Amino acid sequence: MRQYGAGIDRQQTGDRVQKVTGSEGDWSRRAGKKEDWIARGREQKDWIARGREQKDWIARGREQKDRIARGREQKDRIARGREQKDRIARGREQKDRIARGREQKDRIARGREQKDRIARGREQKDRIARGREQKDRIARGREQKDRIARGREQKDWIARGLEQKDWIERGREKAEQDEEQDEGRYRQDTDKVIGQRKKLLESKEELEKVQKKRHLDFLDILLCAKDENGQGLSDEDIRAEVDTFMFEGHDTTSSGISWILYCMATHPEHQQKCQEEINEVLGERQTMEWDDLGRIPYTTMCIKESLRLYPPVPSVSRELAKPITFHDGKSLPAGILVSLQIYAIHRNPNVWKDPEIFDPLRFSPENSSKRHSHAFVPFAAGPRNCIGQNFAMNEMKVAVALTLKRFELLPDLSKPPLKLPQLVLRSKNGIHVYLKKAS
Repeated sequence: MRQYGAGIDRQQTGDRVQKVTGSEGDWSRRAGKKEDWIARGREQKDWIARGREQKDWIARGREQKDRIARGREQKDRIARGREQKDRIARGREQKDRIARGREQKDRIARGREQKDRIARGREQKDRIARGREQKDRIARGREQKDRIARGREQKDWIARGLEQKDWIERGREKAEQDEEQDEGRYRQDTDKVIGQRKKLLESKEELEKVQKKRHLDFLDILLCAKDENGQGLSDEDIRAEVDTFMFEGHDTTSSGISWILYCMATHPEHQQKCQEEINEVLGERQTMEWDDLGRIPYTTMCIKESLRLYPPVPSVSRELAKPITFHDGKSLPAGILVSLQIYAIHRNPNVWKDPEIFDPLRFSPENSSKRHSHAFVPFAAGPRNCIGQNFAMNEMKVAVALTLKRFELLPDLSKPPLKLPQLVLRSKNGIHVYLKKAS
């Protein structure tokens, strides 16, 4: 600085510097120059500071300019982004319009297809209607043809019937004569048996022997019965009771046996178990003995299950001798006729689980003990139940056991029985089974 200042000073003062003489004046001038230099240095320093400050301003200006440029650029980018966003929105809207257009186009296509299907359906419906009408005409024609054929056949039957009528009349006369003869012979046999037994009971020893029995025979009960006046039954009364016992049980027992054999034929798995049980009890024997009746429990259960599904007497009636009130408070007056539907009782789903299914195990001891005593009443119940129920059960056991001993039963599926509930449950078209000799 000093050299630079001195140099400047020499240039500014020129020859004047050379004329300064003396030490005191020299120093004084030098001091003045120094102050000038210092002042100018300070001024120059200020210029430098202001230059630096100006330089900073320029830098900040440039930075601000850059920020402004970047802001403008960002603004442009935002504008372009918004424009692009608008384009995307418009593109999506256009895409939605295209999709809606396609969907509408599909709906129109489906509508046309549906319209075509409806048209085809109507056409098909018309064809079906015409076909049904034609089918009805054909059916009526066939029915008319059948009526004509049946008329001709009926005409032939009438002709044969008139011819057969004479045979029937002659047959009836012969049958009545035979029936009278059979009835006469039966009455003679019955009277003979009753007379012989009555004569034996006149013996004091035989009478004492009978009175010692725990269970009397049916005929002995009738012969020993006395009314309150000590009067016994007449021979006519005894014969009527015997006739009832012998013949009234024939239809019911035969109906029961028929339905039991049908059940065996339609349920071969139970038939096989019965056959195994019967063969084990009888062995080589072809007859039943009294003790054998209690040794065939599974066969007995099958018989009872058949009697449940097909009770020989499907309903019984009783006339009330006095009014009766039930547990729910309802009552019936005396003199009214009450009908009990045994067939319905045996198929009551509240008592019997799956009542239409053939299940002999319903009558196992443990299952029977859980049921009401009147849930199973094939022989009715109470004081006026079937007097011959034990005889009927034993008769059915013997018939079923000996049949299954000799034969295997198969159902005739072409002729299923048609139940006909009358006084005795029968089949309108009979009960048809096939018999195959047991191996």
